[in-house]
Amino acid sequence: MTDCVTRTGDDKTMWLVTLPEIITNNSTRQEENLVVILSREESWGPTSDHFPDGLYRVSCIMTLYLADTELTKTQTFTAIYWPQQKALHLFTDEFRLERRLQGLGLGSWITQQFVLWARGLPPATLVLPIEISRVDEENEENKIRRDRLWHAMGFRFPAGETSSMPLRADELQLPRGRCSTLRVEPLVSAVRRLEDCYR
Repeated sequence: MTDCVTRTGDDKTMWLVTLPEIITNNSTRQEENLVVILSREESWGPTSDHFPDGLYRVSCIMTLYLADTELTKTQTFTAIYWPQQKALHLFTDEFRLERRLQGLGLGSWITQQFVLWARGLPPATLVLPIEISRVDEENEENKIRRDRLWHAMGFRFPAGETSSMPLRADELQLPRGRCSTLRVEPLVSAVRRLEDCYR
């Protein structure tokens, strides 16, 4: 659709996410803070027989602001609902966290936010198949973690296939973080807490 107008909602949700310090035999991974912003967008176009109310698509966008030693990087995940097709693309790109962020419960928490958003859609909404990467097959630990996450959300895969079976929005489940020590707090209260710490 060429004449689309996109409007970003004012109801952004912002968090400070703290990844715990991890000490192993060989190394120490320092505690790390991320700012995470969840926003919603609606794209509208001219009304027509195909788009009677003009609503073309609804997007849920999560951006992670990753503090780095020299620069701030971002990582963005997007879900798109297509009202006319009553279809949901839960992740428009491959869902893969940076390696240093894996295995800490962050992936489960991110997918929980998208599932909560998707639960507000019509129950019969078709969740479009997700494609999983064969890259994870090379590392058994990654494969187990990946499979556990998608299965916990309700996705099933035919044997040997990388594309998920059909699923409806009301069949999506909230994955539970396994013994996660992730700390998540609303950004405003986190800033107040940090201010108090430095007074």
